[in-house]
Amino acid sequence: MTAAIIQARMGSTRLPGKVLMELPPGSGVSVLGRIITELKKCKNVEQVIVATTEEPEDTAVYLEAIKYGAGAYRGSVNDVLSRYYIVARSVGADTIVRITGDCPLITAEIVEDLVEDFLFYADNEFVDIAYNTDCAKGDMDGDGYDCEVFSFETLKKTHNLVQSAHNREHVTPWMRRHLRVLFVPSPEPEGCSLNTQADYERICKIYAQRS
Repeated sequence: MTAAIIQARMGSTRLPGKVLMELPPGSGVSVLGRIITELKKCKNVEQVIVATTEEPEDTAVYLEAIKYGAGAYRGSVNDVLSRYYIVARSVGADTIVRITGDCPLITAEIVEDLVEDFLFYADNEFVDIAYNTDCAKGDMDGDGYDCEVFSFETLKKTHNLVQSAHNREHVTPWMRRHLRVLFVPSPEPEGCSLNTQADYERICKIYAQRS
């Protein structure tokens, strides 16, 4: 079973509450709602779950997930890796799609294609994690369309071995450095993740062009 797990929280130093901002303005639909709705279109994703934190302000994120028909879980603020592991284990996921709440431009087609690529190579024991952007290395192509796919066994191994705060907060850096990777560049090179008000305005323009 393939589960898409969205990490999302209200806390953001540059743009607080960004996951509940309306997209587009006045639509009544939140950034998180857009992501959930898009992921639920994926033919090869059986469950969509939002993994947020136990912080009081993230009650709103939890309720927003339920509003849009997603599963919801509240866990550690900084140990995001543990959030993913607990959610994936609880739903019996064999394959996990990692999406972050600052990527409202993600499309079902991008996710479906990356899952398909991962499963093909994973079945042949060639890959542990597939991903489509390399923003952490300064390559901003595909920024905002970020998606990662890995097996539960890869997640379990990482959860059991990784101890550094950085790796537990960011989930996949250790996987990318130490395991077998498949990089499939995003088919949408021009994008933007949501970190600032300027990003929000740019994302609204890109989103409007889809209509």
